[in-house]
Amino acid sequence: MHQVNDERLTDGLRAFNTSGLLKRYALGDRDFTASQLNGAELPGINLSGAILASSHLQEAQLQGADLRGADVSFAKLHRANLYKADLRGANLSFGFLNHAELNHALLTGSLLLSADLRDAALCRANLSNADLRRTDLRGADLDQANVENARFGNNIGLSEAMKSDLAARGAIFEQLP
Repeated sequence: MHQVNDERLTDGLRAFNTSGLLKRYALGDRDFTASQLNGAELPGINLSGAILASSHLQEAQLQGADLRGADVSFAKLHRANLYKADLRGANLSFGFLNHAELNHALLTGSLLLSADLRDAALCRANLSNADLRRTDLRGADLDQANVENARFGNNIGLSEAMKSDLAARGAIFEQLP
């Protein structure tokens, strides 16, 4: 189990256990930058507005979590379970979400610029008004995802047929330099 304190680990990450994280959040702390939370069991947790930039959350259980407006940029969320998580307005730019479970997630207005979504499950996710420019979508499953007014451009892994399907569902495609 991880320590509750902010001791710097050898790899420069802060370690928290679930109760320590919840206690600090309840006391008003929102900055959990570069935290080590791999495999953490946090289903349904409220971390809205938290700063989890550059944190390690691989295989974390965050299903149903409230991460509205959270800064999760540059975070490692490989194989994380974010099923039905609320990520409205969250910043996931440059995040590693490959093989992540995001089915039914609320990603309205979120920033996913240059994120790695390879093989991510996004079935029935709400990506309306999200920014997915330069995102790697190789193998991502966007079946029945709401992409109305979602911005795409310079994406890896989108075939012309997929682009046509997404555009028919309201996605916006931009040419980027």
